[in-house]
Amino acid sequence: MYTIKNLEQVSFTAMAETWTLAFSDYMVPMQMSPERLENYFTVSGVVKALSFGAFSEDQLVGLLINSIDQVQGERVAYDAMTGVVPEHRRKGVFTRLFQHTRESLSQVGITKYFLEVVTTNETAYNIYRKIGGTIVRELTFLSGRIDNQEYNLGHVQIAPLADFATSDEIALYQPTFSNRLVALRRSSNDYSVAYLAEGADSPAVVFSSRGAIAQIRYNSEAQREQLGAILFYISQNCQTLRVSNVPLSEELLVAELHRLGFTPVVNQYEMCIQF
Repeated sequence: MYTIKNLEQVSFTAMAETWTLAFSDYMVPMQMSPERLENYFTVSGVVKALSFGAFSEDQLVGLLINSIDQVQGERVAYDAMTGVVPEHRRKGVFTRLFQHTRESLSQVGITKYFLEVVTTNETAYNIYRKIGGTIVRELTFLSGRIDNQEYNLGHVQIAPLADFATSDEIALYQPTFSNRLVALRRSSNDYSVAYLAEGADSPAVVFSSRGAIAQIRYNSEAQREQLGAILFYISQNCQTLRVSNVPLSEELLVAELHRLGFTPVVNQYEMCIQF
């Protein structure tokens, strides 16, 4: 028997322990500390009153963590994390969590729910389809670094994201929920913009000090040297660059990243459920 409650009164310690257990049997186990989780909630715009946990007696065994924000003028929700402790899977825990989420979000006027699922995770994909999920687009996550010493770095400029004067996205494509500038600015001390010249046509990269690349602006093969120089500059301070959630429809950018030596790590579907 499971009880569903929102997470307002649940400690970050309890949630971090459940998160770690829920991902303990993944190919790459995901360890989570209370401090990191609290920061993740802040950066991701998580609303604890509209996020839910499944309890078996007094033990937290499942989480459905939801972010709420405005996207293109519409208030929407995003699945920031879903996890169920292994021994409690296939017992209807996720179904109950999502039913509670759907009802609660509908009550506050939210009618669109976005999520990402790994394309090879057929079980999760089929579950989301059964509850009304449709594919919006396919995304790719790549990793690599640039070691070409021939790039001219003299014109690469760096600006803290908080100081970069634009209200528009840097990328020419619509970034995923967590890669939008409004989300990244919640952690603006960690994100910067590398570019060669200001302007809507100039290549630019939004990156963190740890090598996470959230957005890339690139729109012509004539910009190959410029993009290569920017990525080489960032590579000098990071062992590996991780480019997240580039739409596969951005064929020119994806092809250029492959040419530069970046390799695909995983592909995901961005899906939407309409209430």
